[in-house]
Amino acid sequence: MERIKAIRKAADIASQTMGFAREQEAVGMTEKELAEMIDERMRELGASRNAFDTIVGAGENGAEIHHVPDDRVICEGEPVVIDLGCVYNEYCSDMTRTVVFGGSPGEKYREVFEAVKESQRKAISAVRAGVNARDVDAAARDYLEEKGWGKNFVHSTGHGVGKKVHEKPSLSPGSEDKLEEGNVVTIEPGVYIEGEFGVRIEDLMVVREEDYEILGR
Repeated sequence: MERIKAIRKAADIASQTMGFAREQEAVGMTEKELAEMIDERMRELGASRNAFDTIVGAGENGAEIHHVPDDRVICEGEPVVIDLGCVYNEYCSDMTRTVVFGGSPGEKYREVFEAVKESQRKAISAVRAGVNARDVDAAARDYLEEKGWGKNFVHSTGHGVGKKVHEKPSLSPGSEDKLEEGNVVTIEPGVYIEGEFGVRIEDLMVVREEDYEILGR
């Protein structure tokens, strides 16, 4: 299917770009500078444009879900939320990682990161055709509640992706949508601690009849 083929390519460009971003010596660089490098790299790899404005949120800025990169300097050992996506042959990709450039981020960050990572795994495991989208959201949300971070998860677990970066189905607590075979959705739980840092991990996947296919790396 041409739609899936194009999204798979867009996801591959996003993955390669995220790898490029993680390899940079970003300590001392501003959020804006890293975001500009990311945008340029996506175009070099064949993207026609961004799917949305790239997010780079260092330290406390990572706790802002839709942070606009500014002149904040990236420091050693602090969490940095990077959310990027591109358009290839009219179709979008969307990917987030939370990374640390040098140094050690500390135990609190490690605890939150592992909680978010496991909540994403639980949500991904719930993905298949016929499942209520709200149940996928609940798989991630319930785990974060159990770990004491539920109040810090302030957005939906995911959304559909196609020619627009936000489409149906909505993977949210009140969603009436059901997952269908061929849907392309994100799974992106996050924890945001105001004044400290944020953690979000986002992957793109195709819904299959019995399971899923993760796009990108």
